[in-house]
Amino acid sequence: AQVERNMPHISHDLSALRLETIRLALRSAGDPEELAQGGFDVFFEARMDVTLYDEVVNALTRLSARMPLLALTNGNADVHRVGVGHFFQGSIGAREAGFAKPDPRIFHAAADVLQCAPHQVLHVGDDPHMDVLGALDAGMQVAWVNRVGATWQHPQTPHLHVQDLAHLCAQLGI
Repeated sequence: AQVERNMPHISHDLSALRLETIRLALRSAGDPEELAQGGFDVFFEARMDVTLYDEVVNALTRLSARMPLLALTNGNADVHRVGVGHFFQGSIGAREAGFAKPDPRIFHAAADVLQCAPHQVLHVGDDPHMDVLGALDAGMQVAWVNRVGATWQHPQTPHLHVQDLAHLCAQLGI
């Protein structure tokens, strides 16, 4: 939080935030800041070691056969390095876009890549604020993936509320 407050110009870039946080921790401990990049590299490699939920590959196979998919992330995981990139037409990260969810501009950038209007896009996400409210504010349709059974707490509501991607496919008739 301290790095984000002191460096708001990188608030959309999780990699830069993490690297600066490591530098700050090293500085606070009296260790050389030059160790930060190596520490970040180890973290980043571990970050790419993703365990997918059981239904993900089957659901992405079914969904990608019927519609173009685009990954939209505030994070720094690479869909190709985690093994699902072939399902996606592309990806947009906050770092590359220059702004992060819930900023409507990143959702509009996604619609532009898909060559359609925002209201024609179904954004699928699990974060009520970043994904659901962000996409709704951008004029998109939204499916909230709620794996933990949380109660919806906001006046605006998602178009779909699903437990996982298998349930999303069922709701969409895919």
